[in-house]
Amino acid sequence: MEQYGSRSAGCAWIDMSCDHTPLRRSKDADTLWEPALRIRLGPDTVMVEQLSRVVTEIARARAEIGVIPMGVSMDVVPSLGFWVFDDDRVLVETIGAELCLTEDVAIAPYVRMFEELSRSALRGPAAIRLVEAVRRGLGGGAQTSPDRK
Repeated sequence: MEQYGSRSAGCAWIDMSCDHTPLRRSKDADTLWEPALRIRLGPDTVMVEQLSRVVTEIARARAEIGVIPMGVSMDVVPSLGFWVFDDDRVLVETIGAELCLTEDVAIAPYVRMFEELSRSALRGPAAIRLVEAVRRGLGGGAQTSPDRK
């Protein structure tokens, strides 16, 4: 699918949904939940590589990437992952389907929710410090499930 002017509460680097979902909004801006960075979807070595990529992308500053820390007070919390494309289409991930919303009345709440969530995100050096702290934590006594060795 062509990605143009996207804004999402969906998956940027790690494919997840619900409150672990990374968020993206606008063609050149991404926002991620800290829990999405902490959940182990593979071996620690793979997760370290994923987090290194996130740090690299934040440092390049070609796109504005923010990370919403776990400790921040939130007024809104999405229950599903979503992407907003150019304010004229929203894709919503559910367990059984991907919904494509195209009516303004259906899109507006997602745009407002993303804007609210984005205000809570750390950006630049603060976001890098947070991602690096998560990456460092992967090596320190972390348990790996038997099927993920």
